[in-house]
Amino acid sequence: MIYAGFRSCKWLHGDKLQRAWLLMCALTGNTGREGGGMQTTQLANSDGVVKFAFAGLGPRAKIAALSVWDYARGDGKQLNAKTYGDKTANHLDEHYRQAIGNGWLPDYGKTPWKMAFMAGHNTANWRASGTRFRETVLAKVDTIVTMTPDMSVTAMYSDYVLPVAHHYERQDFVMEGHTPFIQVLDRAVPPLGESEDDWQIMARLAKAISARAIARELEPVKDNIYGQPVAHDYRNLEQIFTLNGQIGSSRDIAQFLIDNSDGMPKISFEELARRGFVRGDDSEGTQFGKKSPFSYQTLASTQDKQPYATLTGRQQFLFRSRLVSEGREALPVYVAPLAIEGYPLRLTMGHARHGVHSIYRDDPFLLSLQRGEPDIHVNPGDARLRRVKDGDLVRTFNSLGSFVAMARVTAAIPSGSMFMFHGWDPMMFEGRQNFGAAIPTAALLKPTSLVSQYGHLNYNPLEYAPNQTYHDYTVDFERHDLKPSAPKSGDRSAAVARS
Repeated sequence: MIYAGFRSCKWLHGDKLQRAWLLMCALTGNTGREGGGMQTTQLANSDGVVKFAFAGLGPRAKIAALSVWDYARGDGKQLNAKTYGDKTANHLDEHYRQAIGNGWLPDYGKTPWKMAFMAGHNTANWRASGTRFRETVLAKVDTIVTMTPDMSVTAMYSDYVLPVAHHYERQDFVMEGHTPFIQVLDRAVPPLGESEDDWQIMARLAKAISARAIARELEPVKDNIYGQPVAHDYRNLEQIFTLNGQIGSSRDIAQFLIDNSDGMPKISFEELARRGFVRGDDSEGTQFGKKSPFSYQTLASTQDKQPYATLTGRQQFLFRSRLVSEGREALPVYVAPLAIEGYPLRLTMGHARHGVHSIYRDDPFLLSLQRGEPDIHVNPGDARLRRVKDGDLVRTFNSLGSFVAMARVTAAIPSGSMFMFHGWDPMMFEGRQNFGAAIPTAALLKPTSLVSQYGHLNYNPLEYAPNQTYHDYTVDFERHDLKPSAPKSGDRSAAVARS
């Protein structure tokens, strides 16, 4: 059984790695067997969410893949040329232009990006090449509104900040697919200050927009989504958003999802809150059944013998299309990760142990369980060569940029490598520059992920699209001496003062 997580997806050739794992499972008879196969995650079914999101409207969502959006907005070809040379930049850009010309990809560079409404994510942080993205793309947006529970770097770039209630100041539930349980998120304390949960903020905005549209006698705005004409009537936005008054709080949404999602026990939210968590239907075994609230897609093929969504209807490991087979892509063979000439150390990253992405990363108690500020793991031999000791501040750099963090010298890191847990917000770093200042991979679009009309290889932002990569680059580091007026590394307030 191979539990891969999402980190394998963060390499340019991570798809080849996963294809190799799947081929190994198939050759050894371990696909579909209990205790065998490969898993990165187990997604919950979205039937209830779809019923809520499109009630009375029909499908009309416009969703962009971040990697393709950033390539179009941030001059991806220029970034690749500067980092990896013209040959690599021209090769990737040729495939990108061909995909747009064939109608496989939308061209996100056609329409100016005038306004951004950030909700549910720390956009200015969670990007490869984050510093470059903020300076060349985000800073050019006319108006930015951010809904956030923390004063993150995204909030600092915003024109308007709407304070959002934190996890235990709201009523909600979560489903983690590695377990069979639905877990409550109940309100332990009221929202702090003027903050409200996301739904209440959006409801107030919907009410104001409807009132303004009525006052202006705004006619429905015509649009086209995936070739289908639609009309957006903003005069009715409040009624649409609340399902004509049926939904009045996030608790009501939770109840709607419980009532309208197959495989979820049909209980009240109050009962879920009383019990804390409940098991989904048909989830007694190691592998969840078709009536569970989680995806059954792979097991439908291995157990029920339904065809796979591939060109052949089977597990397919050989790609014969010219667009796929060039560049040693026909079979899952090894291709070395990209590196930057002149920078010998590969920096990799992983999910933080004391936070969820950037949430809680600046919490004083959780910081006290770590080094108290952002740190980076380095090999003892590499540290000695650069006269760096444990606890020193080091500047990690390459051709894109640099950032400063505390050195954690450890034999757990192989020579030639560096490691850092992700999620540290730029606000916690000197000069507000975190690791994103030195990650130049934002424009690395895998050509095979730009192909369409080949079995299951069809562009879909939620299922098949180029992924953001974070590891195909190299760096170096050196000791960083603070200016005389700056606080010392051991000072508990150092992380805040240096921001």
